[in-house]
Amino acid sequence: MAKNALDNEHGYSPYQLVYGLNPNLPSVLTDKLPALEGTTMSEIVGKHIETLHSARTAFTRSECSERIRRALRKQTRPSGISYQTGDKVYYKRPDNKEWKGPGIVIGQDGAVAFVRHGGMLVRVHQCRLTKVSTIPETEENKNTDINSEQEKVAKRIISKAMPIQENKFVNYCDRQVENAIAETERPKLADIKIGQTVKYRNAESGEQCVAKVTGRAGKATGSNKNWFNLQYLEPNTLKGAEISVDMSKLEEVENVATEVELPSSDDDSVMIFEDVSFREAKLKELISWKNNSVYEECTDTGQKCISTRWICSLKDTSEGTIHNARLVARGFEEFNRDDIPKDSPTCGTDSLRLVLAILAQRGWKTRTMDIKTAFLQGAEIERKIYVKPPIEAQCKDIIWKLRKCVYGLSDASLSWYNRVKSS
Repeated sequence: MAKNALDNEHGYSPYQLVYGLNPNLPSVLTDKLPALEGTTMSEIVGKHIETLHSARTAFTRSECSERIRRALRKQTRPSGISYQTGDKVYYKRPDNKEWKGPGIVIGQDGAVAFVRHGGMLVRVHQCRLTKVSTIPETEENKNTDINSEQEKVAKRIISKAMPIQENKFVNYCDRQVENAIAETERPKLADIKIGQTVKYRNAESGEQCVAKVTGRAGKATGSNKNWFNLQYLEPNTLKGAEISVDMSKLEEVENVATEVELPSSDDDSVMIFEDVSFREAKLKELISWKNNSVYEECTDTGQKCISTRWICSLKDTSEGTIHNARLVARGFEEFNRDDIPKDSPTCGTDSLRLVLAILAQRGWKTRTMDIKTAFLQGAEIERKIYVKPPIEAQCKDIIWKLRKCVYGLSDASLSWYNRVKSS
């Protein structure tokens, strides 16, 4: 009956189509007070009217909800508002419900507007834009107005109250402020990490306890995210004992800065680094470059040069620790480096394992050979490469034109392979 009274066909309800008129039933939409203030004599009619009203309300709510869902399923259309260049607007992002801005419109392409917000350019649809003058009042402003009104009312009430009541109110405010300060000073549970030391007061005994966080007692995303495993450090009666507690329910929790324990100084475990000089090692490397005819000197006339650097290290040998210095070119500064062939054959891991297995099966002995300054003995290169000599070379207004590949160039290993292959 409720549905038949609401639906219509071409402006006529089912009652009008069948009977020619609508029933005159009590309704807040048609009757005015005090028409509905009286009571009916028949309890059956009253229950029937109440049931009709509740059914009408439920059907209206369902019909409106269905209309909203049907509207949301369809594609939204722009409102037709045109935004000119220079308009100040607020905009929304799909992942945030808050208005951002204000930004300035710098252009529009159909339903999409381009907004400049500070140093950021944002592309926003018209349905997510609103001008600054038409921005609705935010909840923060409403809350501010409400709070100001409440403050005025509270002041009027306090001024009329008794002195004792005023003191109670002031004491209550002081307690609230102290609780807020204590809450801000309380360490956040998200900042508690494994291995950290915390200090808190035991609610049962009232004594201060110091414990070390050994791990979580529950999942970080579950209902037990505030539970941690602690190992007591103080008092001495509980030292070493482990317990699982809810950190959110502890009182006077604070972080304790632990002192870093330094290992005991032992002659075997402590190594003292002194000022190590690599001057002789660098001179030895420069002599190797010269003896292997790696470069030829030429006058600096503005050629494109690659810089160099020293790689110094300490090498342990059977004769002791020696100083090793290697002069390396910065190959990444070379022009068109990607066009240079640089693939050189190397022994794969499977091949080495196969050779070692054969050696072990046959009982053969393995011998290794170390070639010093191997890359400096590679094949000569055809392209022109100029490098800046290091300071130790003492070459003023002189640069080096490389004849061979050196350490740091992308095709140094290929040049060495070509030299081994040809010899």
